[in-house]
Order: sequence, then structure tokens, then C-alpha cells
Amino acid sequence: MDISNSIRKLRESKHLTQQEVADKLQIERSNYARFEARGKKLTIEQLENIAEALGVSIFEILMGKPQSAGHSDREIELEKENELLRKQVKDLEEQNKGHLNSLNIISQMFEGVKGYAEKNKDSLETMLSNDSVSSEAITSLSMGILGAMPNEVFNEKLKEDLKKRADEQMRELKRKK
Repeated sequence: MDISNSIRKLRESKHLTQQEVADKLQIERSNYARFEARGKKLTIEQLENIAEALGVSIFEILMGKPQSAGHSDREIELEKENELLRKQVKDLEEQNKGHLNSLNIISQMFEGVKGYAEKNKDSLETMLSNDSVSSEAITSLSMGILGAMPNEVFNEKLKEDLKKRADEQMRELKRKK
């Protein structure tokens, strides 16, 4: 039996209409009808959602028959492995999102510092060519780089706090001179 027929027969055995299943899936009936017709072209996620809406397992959809109470040990083992693999895939997808977010932030930081360096090229070259660099110049450079950082690294409040501290240190240095 193909998957399309299996889904339809399971739905009918539960005395559900396409509209009732579509409502459970929170989609239009016409979209559900396409799911039911697509069979082998459904994704695992779509199969999981349909199985949940019908109150059956994916195994029942794929095998075209209800699971009996006396599952073989191998079937039970495979179902457990399948659940574990699904969980691992979801965990890896979440980790991947976190890594991509970190890479985006690093890229934004690099672009911010690069943009600051390009805008202030002459003053940076002058500063680097001097034998001694003043603390004012270093503080000014730090504040410029800080301003170029994306908000994901330093939110506006933290940037303001750091700028205030740098201003206080500048005032203190000027008083000492």
C-alpha cells in the first residue's frame, strides 16, 4: 500500500474528514488534500504532523496498518532509535542556529572595525608611526572601535557606560598632567 492510500485509510478509520485533519494541522483543507495525495513526496516533519493529527505513529502510516499491541522487539527498538535520532537532529539544528548567530556577530564586529579603520586611516597611520602613543589617542581609538561594534556584542546602554568610564579616565589623566 502506498503512503497516500495509507494516510487516507487511517483518516477514514478514525472517522475524520480532510477538513477535521486540516483543522488539527492548522492548515487549509486543500493543502491537506495535497499532503494526502503526495504520499512519498512528504517530508519527515509533514509525516510526523499528519501522524500526530491522526493519532497514529509514522510506522502505521508507512506500513499501512495499525501497530498491533504485540510489536516485535526490533520494531520497538527501531521506533526508540528513530525518536532518539529526531531529538538529536533537532538539537543539532539548534546548535547550528547558535553557531550561525555567533558567526554573524563576529562578521559584524569585523566589518565594524574595518569600517572604522577605513574612515580613520590617516589618524591611525599617524598614531602608529609615533614612537609613543598618548593615552588620549588610545582611549579615542578604543571608543571609536567600541562605537563600531554591533549591538549584539555591546548594547547601547553598555556602550554608553563604557564611554562614560573612558571619559572619566580621560578627565583623570588630564588632571594628573
